[in-house]
Amino acid sequence: MEGEPQSTKVRTGQAAIFDSPIEHAFSREPSDLVRLPLATVGMVFLPLILSEICWAILKRADIPMTHMIGEIIYIAANIITVVPLALMARAKGISTVAFGWQLPKSNDLGLGVAGFLYGLLIAYPVAAIINGRLGTPIPTHVLSIDLRPVPILVQILYAVILGPFCEETVFRGFAIPRLMAAGLGPLAAGALSLLAFAAAHLIGWGIGAAIFILLWAILPTALYLLRRNIAASLTMHVLNNIIAFVVLPIFMSNH
Repeated sequence: MEGEPQSTKVRTGQAAIFDSPIEHAFSREPSDLVRLPLATVGMVFLPLILSEICWAILKRADIPMTHMIGEIIYIAANIITVVPLALMARAKGISTVAFGWQLPKSNDLGLGVAGFLYGLLIAYPVAAIINGRLGTPIPTHVLSIDLRPVPILVQILYAVILGPFCEETVFRGFAIPRLMAAGLGPLAAGALSLLAFAAAHLIGWGIGAAIFILLWAILPTALYLLRRNIAASLTMHVLNNIIAFVVLPIFMSNH
């Protein structure tokens, strides 16, 4: 109607078209994930819990814990988490798009590369300074790599493919919109997801790594809020892990 103020966004089904990326990032666009119980957000810690249980069982049985066995356990724990979550959503008629599962566009790839550079040039050096003053170094066991076909395939599945995809799904693609559906604002939901992500890495990796993860994960959290899918954050995560778990270990093993 004439004289009526125009809305800054236009709804088209479940999606919304915003005037600016900032407005998109701070929007409270409703999510179909509200149909899942709020308690399911606790599933972000399920891979860690399952992994710890498996490691305890192996230790009690006096079975040596190798690097590859640890990676296989974590892969399985993530699959056991994400697949039931997706099946629960499907049973309630929720599309996988609600988890941010979308093919990356050129903007997503560009933002992912920019995020990777932030992690490499800003997050890591700042974390190194903080950890140096606190006396909490980042563990270096990730720099070891077994170049035999099976171990390196497992390492790639663990660090480059399934690990990043599952973590981005549960911590960003699921936890943030579900917390927002419960009434939290984007910043509060993102902050809780960020803290949970850092806490999940604390047990297995130590305080030094958790500090780095806390600084590093600011960007994938922001990228999710900006894009409302995990394509950009997943690109950043994959690039980071290729360097940290594959390229750098291979380089170190040859020198």
